Amino acid sequence: MSLPTLDEQVELIESATRILSRMPNLVERSAHHVLIVGDVHGSPTTLKHLEWLLEEHNFELVVFLGDYVDRGSAQIEAVDFVLRLLIECPHRVILLRGNHELPYLNYRYHFFRAVLGAYPEHVWHLFNQCFAQLPYCLVLNGEGILMHGGISKDIVHIRALNTHPKGMLEPPDEVQQLLWNDPYDFEGTFAPNVFRAGFWLFSRTALEEFLEANSLCWLIRAHEPVAGGYEPRWDGLLTTVFSCPEGSPDGRAAVLVLEDEKRTVVHIG
Repeated sequence: MSLPTLDEQVELIESATRILSRMPNLVERSAHHVLIVGDVHGSPTTLKHLEWLLEEHNFELVVFLGDYVDRGSAQIEAVDFVLRLLIECPHRVILLRGNHELPYLNYRYHFFRAVLGAYPEHVWHLFNQCFAQLPYCLVLNGEGILMHGGISKDIVHIRALNTHPKGMLEPPDEVQQLLWNDPYDFEGTFAPNVFRAGFWLFSRTALEEFLEANSLCWLIRAHEPVAGGYEPRWDGLLTTVFSCPEGSPDGRAAVLVLEDEKRTVVHIG
């Protein structure tokens, strides 16, 4: 897959940025046939599988849970793929922000180098200005919430997200927690996450309290490699979807299809 020319790349990023800048931090949508994609991380395997899925099925809504870049061999191709989908179908595609859509992280984990291998440095800055416009969460059908990482110990009512300004390259800590926090089994609600310094683990109790406060029933997130790419927890209150086989513990990843009350796992790799 050849990369766009410099002018084409800049036009693609700027067009997507304009669309994203009009979206709130918390998006609310209703749909009955939904494709949910976890971390892509520049995986060419995942991109090929997604191309096939989108050709074979007419999804009402396609939701990406973030982490398009870093690690894989097709990082620019991956982010261009999702940006083109957004531009072609802005009402059917939701791109959420992951922790690797933070400039300090994608500088460290090789997206910076990938961009500089093909374009001048200002293109990396344009990508990150685009990432800064990505929404953080999606409330689906008024029932569930989708995000990259996990609930924040400092945000009780999720609709308060829309009081935060858009376009922040590095959002405040309480918002970044949505991109970083992880579920864990322990007593209490939140505990320091020793694996992700400065962020938090949240318990089933914390999630139950959050869902009740926001009149929601479940959470779907990405962020953690899990065997098979799919892991339901806590009697279905929480589900992790991971879509990059190269980063999975068993070399298998997945996407999730929601059809009303039915959930279908489609494996990759």
